[in-house]
Amino acid sequence: MDLRLEEKGWTKKEISHLHRKLRKVEKDRHPGYRLIEAALFWIVLLFAILISLSLSFVLLLMFVFLKPSFVYILAALVGVMFGMLFEISLRHIDWIEHKHHAIGGFVILAAVLLNLMVFSSSFIERIPLFRLVTLPPNAQLFLGISYTAAFFIPFFAHKVTTKRFY
Repeated sequence: MDLRLEEKGWTKKEISHLHRKLRKVEKDRHPGYRLIEAALFWIVLLFAILISLSLSFVLLLMFVFLKPSFVYILAALVGVMFGMLFEISLRHIDWIEHKHHAIGGFVILAAVLLNLMVFSSSFIERIPLFRLVTLPPNAQLFLGISYTAAFFIPFFAHKVTTKRFY
């Protein structure tokens, strides 16, 4: 943090003053603050996973109303949107440790794998409502690929632009 502040023109005295103030704020913080912050973080991730799975079902039903190419584009847009949600929620927790970033990464991977499972033909055949939907050949594969690739775009874009590959 100090190097970034120095690059922005902060003096050593200003940085030292900031550190003193931050230590005081940390000391005065309620003990349950981190617990609440962590709970909020995990609730947001869980909520995003549930919404993402729900949208996967909706995307499959869109084949009834829309052309397949438009559904793939829609899947990519939804993938980017949820990828940004996951990336931003992981990135903006300043106290999170590297091991928690790894755990968050595994949660993101689990969300993507759950979505791919929803797009699998064996899963679709088990739900009577989806038997009404006539899917083009390999539609689940293309839908899963477009969603998954778009989901990881925000993550990789952030890593490349900040050059932080921890």
